[in-house]
Amino acid sequence: LVDEVLAVGDAAFQRKCLEKVEALHQQGVTIVLVSHTLQTVRDICQRVIWLDQSSVVADGPGGEVIEQYLWSTYRGDRGQFVAGGRWGTGKIEVTQVALLGSDGQERDVFVTGEPLTFEIHYLAHDRVEQPVFGLGIHRGDGVHVTGPNTRRAGYKIPSLEPGDKGVLRYRVEHLPLLPAMYQLSISAHDWAETEMFDYHERLYSFYVTGGQVREHHGLVTLFGHWLVS
Repeated sequence: LVDEVLAVGDAAFQRKCLEKVEALHQQGVTIVLVSHTLQTVRDICQRVIWLDQSSVVADGPGGEVIEQYLWSTYRGDRGQFVAGGRWGTGKIEVTQVALLGSDGQERDVFVTGEPLTFEIHYLAHDRVEQPVFGLGIHRGDGVHVTGPNTRRAGYKIPSLEPGDKGVLRYRVEHLPLLPAMYQLSISAHDWAETEMFDYHERLYSFYVTGGQVREHHGLVTLFGHWLVS
């Protein structure tokens, strides 16, 4: 039972704690982590239980429950909207999402190893300091593959004023995903990750075929080569 221990101490102490948690996990030990540090919960926990005054509010996969919790904290914000797989305060609106091949044309079927560009169009309705844009990819069976965003990449977007609009692109030079159907989520939120402006939860689907890659097990290929000596 780990109660907020990862939220205190210096970096070395936290690293030792994480190493111990991972070692216990490898031994098959069940670990209960009690914490308000959402990123730590997201990184460590496969199952999350959200408690409010001793009552269970939600119980399920980590990412899903965390998103439900964040959504609950936004309900008092001005301009809140929610509609089938989409929610946010509306300060920034994601107006269009496109997946582009190497020729710059939009499509929804890609080949392992080829370039893929995610294109996000946005429109600001309020002044926002240093907004953050991100995307999430889940395989069709719900496995979370990845979730890059502009803040984690060290890319700061200047403040936006009402009426400002633009396009962000996230380019993958060599798509490592193995053949499957995937679902794409898009997000726009504040720098502190406490206010979601617009979140599109798995509203877009795309497919990956193997091409010359003959691997079938797992999520990604490493593009490695076998050598015999």
